[in-house]
Amino acid sequence: MNQETLEKRINHSIKILLTLLIAVPSVYVIWFYGINHIPLTKSAETWGQFGDYIGGILNPLFSLFAVYWLVTSVKLQKTELEETRKALIGTKDSQEAQAETLFKTARLTAISALLSTVNSKSVSARENIRYLCSQLTSSAPVRLNGDVSNFRIIREDLALLENQVKELNQQEHLLRSAIFSIVNINSTEE
Repeated sequence: MNQETLEKRINHSIKILLTLLIAVPSVYVIWFYGINHIPLTKSAETWGQFGDYIGGILNPLFSLFAVYWLVTSVKLQKTELEETRKALIGTKDSQEAQAETLFKTARLTAISALLSTVNSKSVSARENIRYLCSQLTSSAPVRLNGDVSNFRIIREDLALLENQVKELNQQEHLLRSAIFSIVNINSTEE
């Protein structure tokens, strides 16, 4: 029940009650004074009986309207409670979706930080490989840790660095796949 309908019902009920309040005594006056030509009495006892008569007719009608509006208000409260419950469920769903998005964002940030670390290690390893390759091609003796080294030591270091680069490339590939899967999950949910 919307606000406009409720206001119309209230106004309609007030009009009915006012009509009854005026109509019941008017009918009594018209019947006894107008049609039967019975003059108005000055007796308090007769006026007391008249008040009892009016009260006996109007009080049940007023009580009926009171019960009607009590039932209507309970129905209205029930409807509003249901709407509030639906709104709370919608809010709960929205908060759960927001928490899931925040979790994915935090995970994506952590993976991006790992990827950055892997990239920096990869760059460092590639620079070491370039340095060792340049040392292999130069004719000057190579010094590592204060000792003169030969080509065999340089090749072993070079092979070790190449293995590290391969491992770093694999880690980078795994991290990029994880990022891609998170981004795909987010795009399919939207």
